[in-house]
Amino acid sequence: QNLDRFTQNVTSKDSMIESLRGDLDRLHSEKIQRENDLVHAQSMVDEKTRLETSLRVRTIVSRRDVIHRTISNFFPFIHLKQELSHARREYDFQQRDFEDRMAMSRDENRD
Repeated sequence: QNLDRFTQNVTSKDSMIESLRGDLDRLHSEKIQRENDLVHAQSMVDEKTRLETSLRVRTIVSRRDVIHRTISNFFPFIHLKQELSHARREYDFQQRDFEDRMAMSRDENRD
């Protein structure tokens, strides 16, 4: 009877060990799966970061292009405004010169 109990204990312990080995294998598989999921998640984060950076760069380049186009479109007007300002100064100078000569002529006629 002691031998039977001993055999049952050994058998019970063997089956417990097998059960624990199965649990250990399952946990190891889950660990590997989680590590793979983590690697996949990290690659998705890296791709998201790359896409966001690319979008920011494209947005900056696009804004820069808009600014350049705006400046290019308005440059002729700026140039015309400078020419107009120069023409006004020239006109004012000639007008003052004419008025000065008229005044001198009147002064000479008085004398």
